[in-house]
Amino acid sequence: MSYLILHRALKNAGDFLIGKRAYELIHYLRPERKLIIGRAWQALDEQLSDSVISDLEAIIISGGPGYLPNMYPDIYPLVENVTNYKTPIFLMGLGVWMSGSQYEGKKPYLFTDASKRFLFSLDQKGIPLGARDMITLEVLKGIGIKGVQQQRALVYSGAQPPRGWPQQGLRGLPQLQSAGRAYRSQPQQLAPGTLS
Repeated sequence: MSYLILHRALKNAGDFLIGKRAYELIHYLRPERKLIIGRAWQALDEQLSDSVISDLEAIIISGGPGYLPNMYPDIYPLVENVTNYKTPIFLMGLGVWMSGSQYEGKKPYLFTDASKRFLFSLDQKGIPLGARDMITLEVLKGIGIKGVQQQRALVYSGAQPPRGWPQQGLRGLPQLQSAGRAYRSQPQQLAPGTLS
């Protein structure tokens, strides 16, 4: 079984660092899993064979523009009918991009219907949605997402994973609290060329 880590590190060094950190942490916590790096801006069937797709145990989206109004299917095309997709999809350390008037509360942050269906399908399956900051946390809570967790420490500082993450994490990840502390003392290296 394998995990697919999707990234959108196209122009922004921060997106690359979030993707790199996600890869390192997942590799440390689940060294027995094969990690595949994919391009979040392409549909899965455009970059992976059917056999690889059927072997995926989890899909992790890390970094990138994240929670944009048109995030699905425009930013993250994934699969055609994502709400019925069986493989768990985890959103790790994503954020919102807001204009000044949205940030000040003068204009709402509106997701498209397709994006809302995608987010609510994850929430209803009990999959925690990761938020990189408090603004993102509030936006997601504001539309009714219940399972949102701030993951700033996870993706930026190298500190332990955030409090409140499920003890079994990505379908059986070992206890994240103690593993996160151990990770800081034994960092893994990202193989050259894996974020292509």
